[in-house]
Amino acid sequence: MTGAAVALVVAGVMVAVAGDDGEAGSGPSAAVATTAAQEPVPTEETVTDEASATPSTSPSPARRAPRPAELVTQLRTTVDGLVRQGQLPRKTGRELDRRLREVGQRVADGDLDKAREELREFADKLADLRREGKVGEGAYGLLSAGTTQLAQAMQTR
Repeated sequence: MTGAAVALVVAGVMVAVAGDDGEAGSGPSAAVATTAAQEPVPTEETVTDEASATPSTSPSPARRAPRPAELVTQLRTTVDGLVRQGQLPRKTGRELDRRLREVGQRVADGDLDKAREELREFADKLADLRREGKVGEGAYGLLSAGTTQLAQAMQTR
């Protein structure tokens, strides 16, 4: 079952990071893997409660989507935190951080095609580490979700 989950996440990332050159992946299908797991399914009760709620007088500020560079920084921080918590071996953390630094450099250079390629390699390495048992399920889930989010952010730029 874990192997199927790894394959599903890698496939989702691959679809999300595929370029706009006619390859599969230029649609929103990759968002299904992350948003379906994160958002609760509305029930009739919650829909009714939301519909009957009194609107506030001040509008909430619009949230902008995080930029790819911000997401790279967040992923690197996550890797560092997982190493400090003992959920990732130090050597594995250094390898993942190195790959994320490369993605970040490509983003900073404005070369999103190369950044997508580097991110695809990061996702492949992460999946390999999971299969080898060097990355636990929880750490893998956090990093793969962040990877998918970053891939989607690079897709829209």
